[in-house]
Amino acid sequence: MLHNLSLKLKDSDKKLSDYGLPEPEENETELQRALIEYDPQQQTQLLQHLNETTPNTLEQQEIFNQIMDSAVNKRKSMYFIQGMGGSGKTTLAKEILAASRSMKYLCVGCARTGLAATNYDNFDTAHGLFKFQ
Repeated sequence: MLHNLSLKLKDSDKKLSDYGLPEPEENETELQRALIEYDPQQQTQLLQHLNETTPNTLEQQEIFNQIMDSAVNKRKSMYFIQGMGGSGKTTLAKEILAASRSMKYLCVGCARTGLAATNYDNFDTAHGLFKFQ
């Protein structure tokens, strides 16, 4: 909180100490914070757990493989996963994120609605993620 407040005050050429608050000890960048947010080993375990408890259908596995191939081979791509309720979209997305995060990739996901975004860890709506007005 102090770090975020410090950044906001910096825009006005102010410091936390101007208001009797301590300066944050570490000034990590947003990228540095994102890189340490997920433990790769925990993400590998999560992926294994998801694969054991809810195995992919052939179609889901094909989508998973295509997305992971794009990530590993650094091909810029955008994927939209859609389907009827109960078709496995949430689990597939969680598997993709866990697999990517286990390889220390930075991942951002968004859902169409705020309710859908609550199904995931650190998901946002498109409006929130891309700052649509």
